[in-house]
Amino acid sequence: MLALAQIKAHDRNIPKSIETHIQALVTASTLNAKVVVFPEMSLTGYDLAYAAQHPFKGVDDTRLRPLLNMVKKLAITAIVGCVLKQQDKLYIAALILCPQGKNSIYLKQNLHDGEAAYVSSGTKPISHNVEGLKFSFGICADFYQPEQLLSESASNPDILILAVLISQLGFAKDIEILKNISKSVPLAFVNYTGTTGGWNACGTSSIVCNGKVSFSAPKEVEGLLLMESNGNSRFFKLDPF
Repeated sequence: MLALAQIKAHDRNIPKSIETHIQALVTASTLNAKVVVFPEMSLTGYDLAYAAQHPFKGVDDTRLRPLLNMVKKLAITAIVGCVLKQQDKLYIAALILCPQGKNSIYLKQNLHDGEAAYVSSGTKPISHNVEGLKFSFGICADFYQPEQLLSESASNPDILILAVLISQLGFAKDIEILKNISKSVPLAFVNYTGTTGGWNACGTSSIVCNGKVSFSAPKEVEGLLLMESNGNSRFFKLDPF
């Protein structure tokens, strides 16, 4: 089962953010989720100035130890967001943390306006297989160029998963783009609720298939949008972190 963790950001508070991630993973595990995806830059909130000054060094960064330990304990995969430093460059990244230790990293390819002042763009798509779920992955503005995310066509992903920050003002435009992409491949996106980095996120994390939104989370509620292997979806409200 796939779980989209729609949470409020804890800007400039990495320990609190990691605590929030752990609590969401524990709840997701009780609901039999095997993959839990968090929004863009979930470990810091979308505060690029701060995140660029406190980049993660990889999946072996000591700050991730509590999260890695919980991933192993629960036998669950977590996809979390941060700014990552590699070879003296900074990137907006997703860390795919697996219980068997076969971790991987995705670097955002298509930067949003203003991001290039802090980070560089990645160049490679990624595909992954967890518990039989084959997925491609992207971060926010990546979906403006979906051909980059799906260029590994031989992998034939079951779903495209996106970690995003979509604002209330940007949602109407972005959801139409996402609907169009879903005519080629089903997709799921996870968004923040609340405010982060000065942006008012609109929540509404969704499953989108065949040009239509099949299921959405509420706008202003923290919770897990669960997509079951039989195609059914439901939303589980989380207690405030």
